Amino acid sequence: MRESSIYIIIYSLAWLITFILYYRKVKRIGVCGYAILLNCILSIISIYLFNDAENAQYFKPLTLFPFIYLYVVSRFLLSPLYAYDIKGTTYLNGVDKALVYTISIIYIASAIIGVPDIISNFTTGLSKMLIDDSVASDLYLESRDAVQYAGSDITNLASIISGAFSGLAYVMFFYFLTFEHKNKTFILLLFICLFVGAVRSIAIGQRGGLVEDFNKFLVTYLLFKPFLSESINKKVKKVFVVAAVLALLPLSLVTISRFGQSEGSISSSVSYYAGQSALYFDNYGLDDNGIRYGDRTFPLFKRMVGFSDVPKNFFERRSKYPHLKINDEVFSTYVGDWAIDFGPIAAFILLVIITVFFSNTTYIRHGRVYLHQLILLHLLIIVCTQGAFKLYPFSDVGGNLRLMVYLMAYFVFKYSNVKNYHLKK
Repeated sequence: MRESSIYIIIYSLAWLITFILYYRKVKRIGVCGYAILLNCILSIISIYLFNDAENAQYFKPLTLFPFIYLYVVSRFLLSPLYAYDIKGTTYLNGVDKALVYTISIIYIASAIIGVPDIISNFTTGLSKMLIDDSVASDLYLESRDAVQYAGSDITNLASIISGAFSGLAYVMFFYFLTFEHKNKTFILLLFICLFVGAVRSIAIGQRGGLVEDFNKFLVTYLLFKPFLSESINKKVKKVFVVAAVLALLPLSLVTISRFGQSEGSISSSVSYYAGQSALYFDNYGLDDNGIRYGDRTFPLFKRMVGFSDVPKNFFERRSKYPHLKINDEVFSTYVGDWAIDFGPIAAFILLVIITVFFSNTTYIRHGRVYLHQLILLHLLIIVCTQGAFKLYPFSDVGGNLRLMVYLMAYFVFKYSNVKNYHLKK
C-alpha cells in the first residue's frame, strides 16, 4: 500500500462514521443517507484505485487538507437534505395540476420526436457490439469529436428542449404517482421518455447517461417515497430492479467494447471510472495552476450578461486553458469543478451561500412540504450524487439550460402556491 494512502483512508472513514451517525438518527436510508453512502462507497473504491498497479501512475502522493476541504464542503451542502430526512414529512401540498401536465407534455413531445433515430442508432450500435468488441470505442470517439462543432447554433430544437427538461421530468413523474386518480397511460408514456437519454448514450458508446438516469430515478424515488402509497412503493421497487437487470447487458457491452482491448483490465477501468474523483481533487482541486473564471460551470450565463470570450464546448475550453494541470477530461467532483472555475476560497464562499439559500427555502414548516421545495431538493441531490461521482452536472450550455428550467419551475410553482393561497383565503 502506498504511503500516503492513510489520507484517503481517513477520508473514507469520515464518510463511514457520518453514515453510521445518520442511520442512528434517522433509522432508515433517506435521500441524504443515500448520498452519504454513495460518497462512502466511492471513497472505498478510491482506496483500491490509488493502490492499483495499473492506475498508480495517474495519481501523485496524497495530502490531508484537500480531503478535509472536500468532506466539509460536501457535508455542508448535504445539510438541507439531512434536515428533510430528519423532519420525516408525509404531507405534500397540492399544486395546479394543469402546470404539471403542461411541463410533462412539453417534455414528452420533444422526447418523442427523437425516438425513431435513437432506436435505430441503439439497435445498430448494440448489434455491432455483439459482433465487434471495439465498436463502442469507435462510437464514443465519433461522438466526442462531434462536440467540437457544438454550441455555435441550434441544430436540433427538440433534443435541446427534452435535454433541458430531462431532470425536472423525474419530479413530474413521481408527482403523478402521488395522485389518487392516476392517468396510467400518460404516466407510462412519461416513464418511457425518461430513459430516452440513457438509450441515446448507449447508442454512441457512452455509459454516463445510463448511470445518471438510474441515479436520477433512485434519488427522486427516495425524495417522494413518503408520499407514495404502499402499493406504488412496491411497484416502483420492482420496476427499478427489473430495469437495473435489463440495463446490465448494454452497460456491460459498452464497457467491454470500449476497454476490453486496452492494456489494462476491465476491472481497473471500472475502478478508475468510479474512484478517480476524490483522488484528482486531492492532487489538483485546490491548486490547478489557474482558474477558468466560470467558463465550465456557467458559460451560458456569462454569455447572457455580455461576456464574449466564452468557450462553446470542451474542445474550445481546453484550448483556452492549456496551462491547467487537469481540466474536464478527468473527474474531480462538483466541488473540484467549482474550485477550478473560481478558486478554492471563492468556491467555498459561493457554495456556503448556496447552501444557506437552499436551507432557508426548503425549510419545512407545520409538517407540510411544497412541490417547489422538492424541486430545489431534487436539484441539490443531483448535484450531491452525480457531482460526487463525476463533475458538476449542470455545467456547459446544456447543463445551464437544465438549471434554468429547475429555477423557473421553482418560481412558477411557488408563485402558483402563493396565488392559490390568497384566493382561498
